[in-house]
Amino acid sequence: MSMLSYIVLAQHKALLQKGVDALLHESGVMQGRIYTFAHNTPQPPIEEIRKIKLMASSQFEQPTAFIIWNLDGASELTQNTLLKIVEEHPDNLLFIFPVTSEASVLPTILSRLVIKRIVSSDEGITADSVHTQTWQKMVANPRSALASTLIGVDNKKSEDIVPVINDFLCYGYQHIKKQQTSPPITPYLTKALYALRLIREQNMDPELALNSIFL
Repeated sequence: MSMLSYIVLAQHKALLQKGVDALLHESGVMQGRIYTFAHNTPQPPIEEIRKIKLMASSQFEQPTAFIIWNLDGASELTQNTLLKIVEEHPDNLLFIFPVTSEASVLPTILSRLVIKRIVSSDEGITADSVHTQTWQKMVANPRSALASTLIGVDNKKSEDIVPVINDFLCYGYQHIKKQQTSPPITPYLTKALYALRLIREQNMDPELALNSIFL
C-alpha cells in the first residue's frame, strides 16, 4: 500500500512528538516498525542519510515509519537527497519529518509532502484547522465540500489557501485508506495536490491554481 509522507510542523519538540505519535497511530504503524533518525543532532548527519537510503531500498511487508528529525536544519544538498529517497520509497513506508521552521524547508519538499500543523489548545493537542465536519461531507460530494470551504476563506492568498488544501489532502487520504475501492474523492485529491504544487513551486495566483481543481 502506498503511504503518504508528512512534514509535522509545531513550535517545539513536545508538540512535534505528539503530532508524530498521532500520525503513527492513524497510519497503523506498530512498535518495532518505527525507525528514528537525527533526533539529537542539529541536522541529519551524512552517515544517517546513507543508512536511510539503504534501508529505504528494502521492501516492507508491514507498515513501517522513518521519522527524520531536524530537516529544517539540513543543507540544501541534504534536503534534496532526502527528497529523492522519499520520491522513490517503496509501498508500506511512511516518512515523517518533524520541523519547527517551515521557512527553512525547500519549496520542492513542501510541495510534495503533506504538512500537518500541530497547535496546543485548552483541550490538548489538535491538528490545526482541520474542518472535520466539512470534510466528512466530501465523501458524498467532494467537489461541493472543497468548493464551499475555499469560498469561506476571506483572502485568497497562498498562506490562507495552502493550509485548507493540506487539510483536505490529510482527511481525504485517511478516508481512502479505509476503502476497498477508489472513492469519488480520489480525482479531487490528485487535482488538489497539483494545485498545491502550482502555488508553491511556480508562485501561481492561488485563485488560478484552485480553478484547476474544478475544471
